[in-house]
Amino acid sequence: MNIYIADLNDPMFDFVMEYDHKEFLQECIEEQGSVGAGFWHGKTRSKEDKKKMSDAQKGMKRSKEHRKKISEYRKGKSQSEETKKKIGKANKGNPNANKGIKLQTVTCPYCQKTGGKPAMMRFHYDNCKQKRT
Repeated sequence: MNIYIADLNDPMFDFVMEYDHKEFLQECIEEQGSVGAGFWHGKTRSKEDKKKMSDAQKGMKRSKEHRKKISEYRKGKSQSEETKKKIGKANKGNPNANKGIKLQTVTCPYCQKTGGKPAMMRFHYDNCKQKRT
């Protein structure tokens, strides 16, 4: 008896796999959460394959619903120290995106403190400790 499994909700595993043993299928699902999860583990794709996949994704517009699903999936996940170091190394030498941009200065009407607008709006005005309720 052949069983065909496809996890169509996950774009990484939208291929169909064929298995002959129910026990093996059940073990895979228990260990990995889905049957195809470990298929590419330990394998690498060729540069040509990576280029084809990259070209297929370019210019693709994702719906708000799709972006929200991706956002929900990423929440609570943290990057490894190795990944953080790679990102830091890639950003070394690049100028800060906000460098040279002057923040608008505002004064709190309750405590007369002056500062940059983003911080002042967060900690002063309606949230000021000097504000009388």
